[in-house]
Amino acid sequence: MLGYVPLGMNQLVTVAIVSYNGQICCSLTADYDQVPDVEVLAAGIETGLGQLSGLAG
Repeated sequence: MLGYVPLGMNQLVTVAIVSYNGQICCSLTADYDQVPDVEVLAAGIETGLGQLSGLAG
């Protein structure tokens, strides 16, 4: 399953977070011309979820 949030008026980045059956899926949509470093946000989300998972055991 993959969440998707389309960009609306004056939105540069959207984030969808879906939780199902013990898993979490995050999806980013961005205007690449305005946010060319969206992969930095994606990496931060991945790192943060990894840290939370480690703390939760």
